[in-house]
Amino acid sequence: MQSFTGVFTTGSSGGCFFASVGTTATTAFWETPQPGKTILIVLGSFLAFATAVTGYFKFRERAYNLQQTADQVEQHAMAFDLGIAPYSDADAAVNLERFAENVEMLRMEQRKREQQLEQPHQGQADVV
Repeated sequence: MQSFTGVFTTGSSGGCFFASVGTTATTAFWETPQPGKTILIVLGSFLAFATAVTGYFKFRERAYNLQQTADQVEQHAMAFDLGIAPYSDADAAVNLERFAENVEMLRMEQRKREQQLEQPHQGQADVV
């Protein structure tokens, strides 16, 4: 389940994309003087392209982070099954507890990385 800020960020990014495409299309069909029309079309197209590229790389980074976490969990599961370090204790309950702690730590790190992706960059927050 996404947080409200995650939904708002995703929605505002999509809204910005569709607004810039709509502005470009409206400007293209509107009867205005040629120099102003060209500038508006170029600026609207640039904004739509920049928004699309930003959205693409955010999804790509999120998928990379998820794959990295999945690989780490799989590595711990394999070590647990084989009984190798850090799960080489003779007591199975201790190994199981250690495994659960490690997997939970990996999940918490993944959540932190996702929250960092949802936060605006510092440079964007300072610009007014």
